[in-house]
Formats: sequence, C-alpha cells, structure tokens
Amino acid sequence: MKAKILIPVIIGTLILITVIIIFFILALKVPVVNKTYEVTNTFTNINIDVSTSDIEFAVSEDSTVKVEVTETPNKYHTIEVINGVLTVKCIDKRNFYEKFFNFKRDYKATIYMPAVEYDNLTVKSSTGNVTIPEGFTFNKIDLKLNVGDTKIRSNVIDSASFILSTGNADIADMTLNIFYISSSVGDITLNNIIAQETITVASSTGDTTLNNIKCKSLDVTSSTGNIELTDTIADDTIALSASVGDIFINDSDAGTINIKTSTGDVNGTFLTNKIIFAETELGNVNVPHLTTGGKCKIKTSTGDIKISIKE
Repeated sequence: MKAKILIPVIIGTLILITVIIIFFILALKVPVVNKTYEVTNTFTNINIDVSTSDIEFAVSEDSTVKVEVTETPNKYHTIEVINGVLTVKCIDKRNFYEKFFNFKRDYKATIYMPAVEYDNLTVKSSTGNVTIPEGFTFNKIDLKLNVGDTKIRSNVIDSASFILSTGNADIADMTLNIFYISSSVGDITLNNIIAQETITVASSTGDTTLNNIKCKSLDVTSSTGNIELTDTIADDTIALSASVGDIFINDSDAGTINIKTSTGDVNGTFLTNKIIFAETELGNVNVPHLTTGGKCKIKTSTGDIKISIKE
C-alpha cells in the first residue's frame, strides 16, 4: 500500500521539478535590453505609469529630452506626447514564468529633462524606487507607489501628494501651498519644507521625522512609530497623534498645540510660553505652570510627559 502511494508521489514530484526547470531556463533566456527614446515634441505635464521599475529623473545636460528604459520583448514602454503631456507607460505582457523567475533584474526608467518649470507631475508605480533631484520645479506632484523608497528634492509651487504603501520617504527643500503624505509601512523624513497652508502626515507603521518645517497648520498621525519634530513652526496649530510611540518636540512651536498618544512618552521644548493641560493615566507629568501664552493640551494613557520652555 505504501509503495502504491509513494510511487505516484515521486513521479508527480519529478514532473513538477522538470516543469520548474523548463520554465526557469525559458525565463533565463529572455533578453533584457536598455533602450533610449528621444522626445522632440514640447510638453508641460508629465505622466509616468510603470509597473516594476525604478523611476529616476535627471537634468539633461544638453537641454534635450530622452527616456532610457530597461525592456524585454514582453515588457516594453510607450513614450509619447499628447496634448502637451509627456506620457511614459509600461506595457507588461510577460508570461507568468518571466514574472516568477524575475532574478531581481534592475528594471529602470530614467527621464532626462531640462531643469525648468513644469506644470503637473503624476507618477504611479507598483514596485520600484522614485528619485527626483533638485533643479526641477513642478506646479503639482501626485505620486502613488506601492513598494519602494521615495527621494524627492525638486521644488513644488502649489501642492504635493505622496501616497505610499511600503517604503521609506525622504522629501526635502520645497516651498508650496499644501503638502500631504501617507504611508502604510515605512519611515517618513521631511526636511526644509515651507507650506503656506497645511502639512498633513499620516503613517501607519514607521517613524516620522520633521526638521526645519514652516506652515500654517501641521497634522501628524501615526499608528505605530515615533514622531519627532525639530525646528518646526506652525502659525496656527500643531496636532500630533500616535497610538503606540513616543513624541519628541525640539525647539518647535505653534499658536495652539494638541498632542495625544495611547502608549508612549511625550518630551518637548517649546519656543514660547504655553498654558499647558497635561494628563496621563499611568506616568509622570513635568510641565511648567504658566498663565499666559497659547494653549497646549497633552494626553497619554501610558507614558511620561515632560515639557520645557526654551529660554
């Protein structure tokens, strides 16, 4: 009985291994080439829609526009300008074995453009890093990325929106009206950003770090992860909320400050006097008791609260 059961299992396993080897060899033989597309038509908007490629913008040294991409016979790109919009789209018709045995190939799309001002930039990618260096200026940026890191150094005039699923975000050197970023898993780091209106940061899992931020109002929420502000000023309101994580406020201030965390300490240094209402269910409270200044409300369920005013 055991032999009757074992023999079909062995045969089935050998067939499976043979099929896997065949598909592995087929995937190994798929040619990968680097291709350059020249863009001659003028445009003011850019729309990038790729699946599994790193996206990198680079300043063109000769003021021409070109797109360098990594392609296979079944994974290629269409690059065209329609109604003033430069569109880079990935067409992915790979067989299942090409996707499965991907061998971590370095698929990449590099867009070379003059360092001038553009209107709207839209980027959508499933898997891959996105890098935009300094030198470019966009009226709006709308970026959606499932898996990959984001590094942005370009300036934005009106608004920037970054919706990330998994990956770290490093964004700096922007002066704009409205800034928004959300991340499911990954650290968020913002440096040298000035917003005439609002800055909104929403993080599910990961640390959030803000340095040298200026805005009208700031709203930061985090489910799991620390929140740290340094040299951050809001004209109206700073609102910080964390479920699990510590909150650090270094040399930062706002007219009104609201801080709430379920599990975590709150440590901070404000620049101006505050009338502080601090409450913790399990922890110690050490705050100055002042009768003048803006309002500050701090509440934590489990954690210490320690606040000082910078002299």
